[in-house]
Parts: sequence; structure tokens; C-alpha cells
Amino acid sequence: MNKNSLILFVASVFFCVLSYCLYSLAPNKDARFDLDSPTYERIGQNFSENNHLVDPFSENEIPTPALGYPLFLGILYKLFGSDYFYIIFIQIILSLVCLFLLYKCAKTLLNEDAALFAVILGSLNLGFFVYAQFFLTETLLITFLIAGFERLLNFFKTKQTNSLLQAGILYGISVIVKPAALFYVFILFFFIGLYGVIKSLPVVKLLGLFACCFYVPVIGYMVHNKMQFGVLTVAPLMYENMYYFFLGELIAKDEQIIPKQAFERIEKSYQGKKRNDSARWITAKEMLNNFIYNRPFFIVRIWMLNMIKTLFGLYANQLKFLVNPQLKGSDNSFFSKKGSLGEKIWHYVTEGTDNKLIQGLALWNIIFMAFQYFFVIIALILLLKQKCYFLLSFFVTSISYFVFITGPGGCARYRMLMEYYLVILAALGIMVAYQYVRNRRFSIDYQSLF
Repeated sequence: MNKNSLILFVASVFFCVLSYCLYSLAPNKDARFDLDSPTYERIGQNFSENNHLVDPFSENEIPTPALGYPLFLGILYKLFGSDYFYIIFIQIILSLVCLFLLYKCAKTLLNEDAALFAVILGSLNLGFFVYAQFFLTETLLITFLIAGFERLLNFFKTKQTNSLLQAGILYGISVIVKPAALFYVFILFFFIGLYGVIKSLPVVKLLGLFACCFYVPVIGYMVHNKMQFGVLTVAPLMYENMYYFFLGELIAKDEQIIPKQAFERIEKSYQGKKRNDSARWITAKEMLNNFIYNRPFFIVRIWMLNMIKTLFGLYANQLKFLVNPQLKGSDNSFFSKKGSLGEKIWHYVTEGTDNKLIQGLALWNIIFMAFQYFFVIIALILLLKQKCYFLLSFFVTSISYFVFITGPGGCARYRMLMEYYLVILAALGIMVAYQYVRNRRFSIDYQSLF
């Protein structure tokens, strides 16, 4: 076994061992649920038993989340029965696939050494461990997102149209799991078109093929929703985020009331209308517009605060739910802590659980996050100095997009949408530092790729 294979093997074994340790912490299935997990579970169980991809609590009303993850659960229940072990096991396997895809992306973009650094970073990144333990969309979602990115990089390197088509399909399927990439596709359009211009490729043809592959699964899913629920849409998630969660946060902070009171006020404005009915949101829209016109800077401040939560939240905070299922939502929010910065960090790490492993992982999460962001900055400086403007703008734009869309309600789990970009950039930053220590200058073979 050569050095590279040994590193990959050790990283995989470490990942599996820690995943097993985390699996053994949860007292029961309910400990693996977050706020939106029961909905996924109900729909998945209903599909496995009745072949109907609907929420049994409201069969004629379109569910808030997209149905890709409930479908995934339903298929696994059909294959393996009601034992949730297999769901967690498959999600751990998908996380390992993500590590392999990180390796391929970094190798395509940089070199073998950087690819190994990316795998090591991924195997030490709690995000890839944590969400495999929960009934949440993140593991399945990022598998499709990273796979789409790997295929896109392969297209940039080889100019093979098949790779571009595969990227389009994978990004399109990710929208059915969670519509995070629904507007990200326009950023991809821009960079694919720019690449086509740089390389004198048929831009219109490339964009047309990519768009078709992206929108076939998306439109197919929308047609399903039209036939099943009478609404031609992906999911009302965007409306819920803006006119329920974000508006509720604005009202609660503006009037200094608890969020539950703000949400109850919004729910009264529905007047019994279902999610299928666009009139459900009329009053909520008016309330949000009132904030926009009269308190624009207040809105920007709350939006920015949520983006900060996404960028700097701890994945380990989610792990506390495993041993303390009563801890839900923002019960252990960093921003609710009192005292100095150091005291806030200490309370954030230690409160919510007495489990020493999770507290240790929370402390590691802080150290690793600071370490990763430091090397991400080094990587971005290198891309700028070496005039790799295409790569620099792609990474910055992609990361900015995924951070921005979390403005209605930020938390650490949403950072998974772009964590793979951060890992690859950090691997590049480590390569720069590694070569500097060896008195060598690291440069990207930019021309061969772009």
C-alpha cells in the first residue's frame, strides 16, 4: 500500500470509528430529530407503506420542504424495514463518498498532495460527521452538490460535454432535495458561458445543454406537485423562510417579544388558508414590506447577523441534541450567551450537555474552524496574486451566494452548502504553507485547467 492509499485508508477508518461513537450516543430515534425531521419522517413512512409521497397529516396540502429527502427515507424503509440504523449507515456511506469526491475535486483543480490534504481536512471536519447522524437533508444534499461540482471541474479540464450534462443533472436533483441551488444555477450559467468564451467553445450550445439537464428533474418535480397538490412549484420553503421565520424574527426583535408570540401573530393572518393558496401570504407580505420601507437598516442588520451565524456556528452544537433531545432550535445560541467573548465561547462549548466527548468536539470545532478560515484566506490571496481570476471569482461568488441565502435564518448546518468549497480552498492554503516551509514556491497550473 503506497502513502496516498494509506492516508485515504486511515482517514476513512477514523471517520467510521468516530461515526460509530457518535451513533452510540443517541438514546433513541427521536434524539436524531431536529425541528423539520418529523415531517421528513412522516412522509417517508407514508411512502414506504402506501406509495404516496404526501404528508398524512395534510394529504391535499403541499409540504413545506421539497420531497427528495422524504423519498430517500421512504425507499430505504421499503428496502430495509423500519430500523433506522440503515438510514444512518447509508448517510455515513454518503459522507465517505463526499470525502472521495473532495479528493477528486482537489486533484483535478490542484494536485495529488492537495487532494490528500482535502481528504484529511474533510475527515476532521465535524460537518461531514454530524449530519449523517440526523434525519436531515444535509448529507444527501451535499452529496449531489459536491458530485455536481466534481463533474463541472472535469468539464473545465477535459471539455467533455458529457461531464457538463452530468453536472446539470446532479445540480438539478439537488434542488429536489432542497432548493438551495435553484438560483445558484444562474451563477453556474455565467461561469460556464465565460469559460466557453475563453476557450472558444459553442457557448449557446453548452448553456442550452446544461440548462436542459438541470431543469428536466426540476420541472418534472414541479409537474408532480401540480398534479398532486395543484401547485406548480418546487416547494413553499422560500415563502415560509421569508414570511414566517424571517418576519417572525423581525417582529420578535423589534417588539422585544418571544419568537413564539410573533409566529402566532403571523399564523393568525393565514385565516385558515393552506400552503397551496397564494392568498395565505398576503398579510405577511404586507408586514414584511412595511419593515422594508420603514426599517431597511434593521432588516439588513438581522440578515447580516444570520449570515454570521452560518459562517461561524458550531456543528458540534447539533451533536448536543443526540444526548439532550429536549434541546431544540436556538436553545444554545452563541448570541444568547452573556459575558465577554471568551466566556461566551466557553458557555457555547460546555452548556447543553455534560458529555465530555461532545464538549471536546465542540472545542475542536472552534479550533478547526479558525484553522480552516486562516488557510482559506491564504488560498484566496494566492489566487489573487497569481491572477487566477476565474477561480477566485468562482469560489468567492459561490460561497457568497450560499451564505447570502441563509439571511432569513442562519445556523451552522447551512454552512454545509459551501463547506466543500472551504475545504478545497483550505487544502490549497495548506499547500502554499507546506511549500513555503520547504523553501519552494507553489503555483497553480492555471493555464492547463482554464
